[in-house]
Amino acid sequence: PEPRDRGGVGVTGGAEQGSRQVVCAEAVAWMRQQSALPGSIFTSLPDIIEVELPEKEYKAWFLDAATVAMEKLPPNSYALFYQTDVKATKKGTGESRIMSEWIDKSYLCQKAAEAAGCTLLWRKVVCKGSPAALNNAHPSFTNLLCFTNSVERFEANKFWTPDVFPRGL
Repeated sequence: PEPRDRGGVGVTGGAEQGSRQVVCAEAVAWMRQQSALPGSIFTSLPDIIEVELPEKEYKAWFLDAATVAMEKLPPNSYALFYQTDVKATKKGTGESRIMSEWIDKSYLCQKAAEAAGCTLLWRKVVCKGSPAALNNAHPSFTNLLCFTNSVERFEANKFWTPDVFPRGL
């Protein structure tokens, strides 16, 4: 098959040609330095165990990172977040875990969008297995959320997908 151009209008939020630039930097600091991002974003912010912060500090960090990402969107762009909630634990592992808090990342993304002046266009639930599966460590679903800074451009009747679907669909 022929290679496809993955850039262009609608994919990169308005860029004329497909392009890719890799920047090795701390992402939030880098975004703050930009007047605007080069286009729309699709991201998954790190989980609490990856940044090694206590729950309160993690939620503040997550909210700040998501807000900056949405504030830096160029006009008529989208920010998609693929985020799995986390069951934060005080101590223990496996069956002896003591859950201290369920961190709802879709809620944090909503708060960030409100602060950045963005609107939620849609929310999907991506199942990691059977909807009836039991999992003590992590939720068995992931949130897929799409925000925009311009609702005039979105045509809902051209975007038909199930609200709940299995991962990999």
